[in-house]
Amino acid sequence: IKEGELSPIYLLYGEEQYLKELYCRKLQESAVEDAFPEFNLHVFDGNKLDMEQVAAAVESMPFMAERRCVVISPFNYGTLNNKDKDIFDSLLDSPVPTTVLILIVNDPEFLPKKNAKAKKLIAHVDHVGVVMELNKRSESDMAKFLQKKAKDCGCSISKDLCQYLLERCEDDMLTLSNEIDKICAYAGSGEITKEQIDAV
Repeated sequence: IKEGELSPIYLLYGEEQYLKELYCRKLQESAVEDAFPEFNLHVFDGNKLDMEQVAAAVESMPFMAERRCVVISPFNYGTLNNKDKDIFDSLLDSPVPTTVLILIVNDPEFLPKKNAKAKKLIAHVDHVGVVMELNKRSESDMAKFLQKKAKDCGCSISKDLCQYLLERCEDDMLTLSNEIDKICAYAGSGEITKEQIDAV
C-alpha cells in the first residue's frame, strides 16, 4: 500500500474484523485516492450479490483515474450458484489491471485446513493477487495498539492499564478501539488512570 503498487485482487479473511475493515479502507483509499470515488468505488453487499453487476463494475474502465476499486463484503464463495461461480472464476483467471477487487470474508468456518472451498479460493487468489489472514493479535500487540490509539487522542496509557483494559473487555480490536476512544474523550488528555477506566 505504501509503495502504491496494488495487486488486482485482495482476499481478506480471519477473526479480526477491525483489521479487515482497516486494511479494506486503506486499500480503497490507495486505489481510488480522490479521483471521483462516486464513479470509481463500487461496494457490493455480499448478502444480495448480483455477480453480473460485479463483473460489469470490475471490467469497466476507471473514470478519469488510474484505477477503480470494487469491494464485496461479506463474500461467501461457497454460496455462489454455478453460474455466478463461473463468472467469478473468470474474473480471477483474467484480472483487470485497472481494477482492484477486494473480497472480505466474515465466515468463521472459512478455514483452509478444514474447508476445501476455502482452500481452493485462497490458492486461486494467491496465484493472481494477495491473501491476507487477519487473526487475533497477542496481548503485547494489543497493548501497543491501545497505546498508539491513546497517543493519537492526546493521551497515554501504561502497559499495566492496557492489561487491565484487556481483562475488562473482549479481545476484539473493534471493541477495544471504541473503548479507548471513549476513555480518552473522558480523560481529555494526559496519563489515563485506572479510575477513569472504571468510570467509563
